[in-house]
Parts: sequence; C-alpha cells; structure tokens
Amino acid sequence: MIASRQRCIRVALWTTGLALGLVSGCRGHSNDKDQTPTQTTETTAAEQEKTTQQTPANKPPPLAPEDREFATKAAQGGMEEVAMGHAVEPKATAPVVKTFAAHMVADHGKADAELKALMVSKSVTLPTDLGAEQRKNVDEMAALSGPQLDKRYADDMVEDHEQDVKEFKEAEQKVKDPELRAWIKKTLPTLEHHLAMAKEMQANVRH
Repeated sequence: MIASRQRCIRVALWTTGLALGLVSGCRGHSNDKDQTPTQTTETTAAEQEKTTQQTPANKPPPLAPEDREFATKAAQGGMEEVAMGHAVEPKATAPVVKTFAAHMVADHGKADAELKALMVSKSVTLPTDLGAEQRKNVDEMAALSGPQLDKRYADDMVEDHEQDVKEFKEAEQKVKDPELRAWIKKTLPTLEHHLAMAKEMQANVRH
C-alpha cells in the first residue's frame, strides 16, 4: 500500500510539473503574440513619417485679392508701354524719342515676361491684350506725327512713370506675397530710370 501510494505521489508530482511547464510555455507564446502588434505599429509609424518627408511641398497659397489686382494692373500698364513704344519709334522725329521708345519695348517687355511667368507659377492668369481705354490711348498716339508726336509722347511718359513709381513704392510696402514683392523691388529702379529719361526727353523736345 505504501509503495503504491508513493507511486501515486510521484505520478501526481510528474503530472503537476508537466502542467506547469505547459502553462509557462503558453504564457511565453502569449507574450510573443502581444509584442507583434507593437512592432507593427512602430513600423507603420516609421513608414508614415518617411512618406511624409518624401511628399512634395504643398502648393503656395493663392494670392491675396490686393496682390492679384496689383499684378493685373502692372501687366496691363506694361503692355501699354510696349504697344506705345512700337507705335512711336518708327514715326518719332527726335532721336531721343526714338531711343526712349525702344527702351520701353525692351525693358517693359522683359519685366512683363517675368511677371507673367511668376503669376503662372501661382495659377494666376494675367490679361494678354490691351483694354479698351489703353487701345484708345495707343491709337491716338499712333495717329500723330512729327514734333507733335514727340511732345505728346514725352509728356505722357513723364506722367505715366511718375504714377508708376508712386504705385510701385506703395505696393512694395503693401503686397503680401514675397515673390511678387521681390519682383516689384527688382523692377522699381528701372521705372525710376525711365522717369529720369522721360524728363530728359521732355526737356529736349520742348526746344
């Protein structure tokens, strides 16, 4: 009986140990499974961060209405100066007038091209042709000839560039878009030079 009882005790102990081993193994597997989602989450977060870093820069915000209005007005004014220069240069009598008209075509043509390229990058479409009033001004100038043309053109260019310089100086302080403001700052010295040339031309054709 004692031996039989001892065998039963050994069997019971062996069975208990086996059970404990199985429970421990199960707990180990359970811990491994619990860690897997954490690793997946960390990997996903890293991939998202990498994707975010590779995303292209967002499009620039749209121009403020005031900036758009200035750009439109500047483009229209530039086109009028170019058209006026084309109309005046072949008909002017004074060499200084011919020279000034050629400068208008070249300088305003270049500035206008830069402004239009800048506005394209900002999804803004500028006018491509003169307005009715501007076309009327060009046609009236083209109808003149000789000294009358020289004097009228000189007077108009002084008045126009005085207004241009004033408006560009104001815009340099008010425009919100940094790239448009940089274009204004770059173009302003050219307009000031044009004003000085226009005054010299005006003095020349009055004599």
